[in-house]
Amino acid sequence: METNKDVIIKDLRNLMKDSGVDYYICGSGDPHCSEYVNEHFKIRQFLTGFTGSNGTLVISKDYAGLWTDGRYYVQAAGQLPTIVEVVKAGQPGVPTIKKYLSDNLKTGETIGLNGFLTDALFYDDIRKVADEKGCSINTCFKPEDKLWTDRPGDSASAAFILSEEYTGELVKEKIKRVREYLSCRNADALFIGCLDDQMWLYNIRGNDIECNPVIYGYTFLTADKCIFFAKEQSVSGDVKEYLKNNDITVMPYENAYDYIKSYTESYKSSVILCDKRKLSAVFYELISKTAGPIYGLLPTEIFKAVKNETEIKNLKEAYLKDSVVVTRYIKYIIDNAGKGITEMDGARVIDRMRADIEGFIELSFPTISAYGPNGAMMHYEPSDDNPVLIDKDSFYLVDSGGQYMKGTTDVTRTVCTGEPSDEMKKDYTLSACAMLRLQNTVFMDGCTGRNLDIMARSVLWRYGMDYKCGTGHGVGHVLNVHEGPVNISWQKRAGGIEEPLKPGNTISDEPGVYREGSYGIRIENILLCKDAFKTEDGRFLCFEPLTLAPLDSKCMDKKYMSDEDIDNYNRYQELVFDKISPFLNEAEKAWLKNKTKPL
Repeated sequence: METNKDVIIKDLRNLMKDSGVDYYICGSGDPHCSEYVNEHFKIRQFLTGFTGSNGTLVISKDYAGLWTDGRYYVQAAGQLPTIVEVVKAGQPGVPTIKKYLSDNLKTGETIGLNGFLTDALFYDDIRKVADEKGCSINTCFKPEDKLWTDRPGDSASAAFILSEEYTGELVKEKIKRVREYLSCRNADALFIGCLDDQMWLYNIRGNDIECNPVIYGYTFLTADKCIFFAKEQSVSGDVKEYLKNNDITVMPYENAYDYIKSYTESYKSSVILCDKRKLSAVFYELISKTAGPIYGLLPTEIFKAVKNETEIKNLKEAYLKDSVVVTRYIKYIIDNAGKGITEMDGARVIDRMRADIEGFIELSFPTISAYGPNGAMMHYEPSDDNPVLIDKDSFYLVDSGGQYMKGTTDVTRTVCTGEPSDEMKKDYTLSACAMLRLQNTVFMDGCTGRNLDIMARSVLWRYGMDYKCGTGHGVGHVLNVHEGPVNISWQKRAGGIEEPLKPGNTISDEPGVYREGSYGIRIENILLCKDAFKTEDGRFLCFEPLTLAPLDSKCMDKKYMSDEDIDNYNRYQELVFDKISPFLNEAEKAWLKNKTKPL
């Protein structure tokens, strides 16, 4: 039976034929290479129905495939029309898009894409293939303009100022640090398209993308100029005056392209620093024509990831209050499972609880409330259109977080709502031990996340188990819940950054077990990297957990735990009780005392 999405893809192929496009590529991004995007830019979702944050659609006259990572294999299979194949990127024997095109392109054919919505790193790969095969690229192919007749409008929310009591550093101090970095790199200018980097630099926040407190803008910074291309509605009134007082020139958002074009034509020998991962193809084509572009990590991303003393103090307060809510919510689920509540009911409850916390702005991502088999989909979203009861015979997984004036939170807990089977206990115990082993790791200064991933993953590997995603991602401060440049993953990915962890980094620790058709387990704490000690052999770092929510003692099986694992578990549960119990009533305190008793 032909679906609406089948019809859309058929119409898309007709447009391709009329435009002389043989292969069409559509990713997930917006003009700023954001991971999560405004509704206006969810073009791939419109074309295919797939709602995940990562996926690239490739269509020819006789093939349609969507490349996505391990977080979304199950979800994509359930959402895509049958005409679109799920391509499991990163799996053995699965070609990259670059390899697929290299194998299938014929001389003289044309690849079509929207150059404003394609990142430079990916575009560079595609361009090399096109050149090798004698093909061309049309960067102005925008089928959404004709097919998406009810497309939502773009956003221009009003920015607000985040004062020094939250940021701990003034804008002029940040700009000075950035300019010093440019000087050390012998760069004349810095171009920033990444939205959260700019919000950090200017100490402002907004609401152009749901759950991401940012506004749209571009920044061009030299030794004597700092230009912020922004929408008038976003930086009017007090914000505009505030930017002016910090020697920041505001220009219209839509003027960014022409300004950079004029600059690169006038200063062909200029050295411009930019990041290919976060630079759209159209700007890349302009900057690459200068004599000395530098492609690499931006100072704003490096500096932003290292939280200062003020930010750390605020984050600890935010996580403590957030963890109290998560603890109360776990008790709510245990008390109410099997009584007619749905996944969406659960999501609404925890969302309301968070909204009552002082300084709450919004959620940091849509709450993942998943019961039974739905938990095996890493980024599952519950829906009233498909209500699922939270019953008493499986695992319930909740992955949620909030944006507060003092910080950004992200936490996952998995609870068995009934009596766990032996296999469920094994899977839960291994996940908990994996999380706690990484959390308790002491490591040499200079280690990257690829060095540390084994501390968590080896717990599962020794049983022939694995999870098809990274172990950890950086977390922002009143910014995006996924933040670079640090991450924890054993795999080296194309374009991936391996930046050493530094004191002040905040990073997630979230191993898990995902059994398709049965259940999913993920246990996620956010960790603060800090100094441990120094010896004659060097400087050593460690982690402090910011997340303080109980683990499910009912699911722990000591036969899968070493003495070290038992000690890790008992110390963490004791810490949770000590920190959380003062905020609970007597009934809640008694419940938590039982939940955190030592093994």
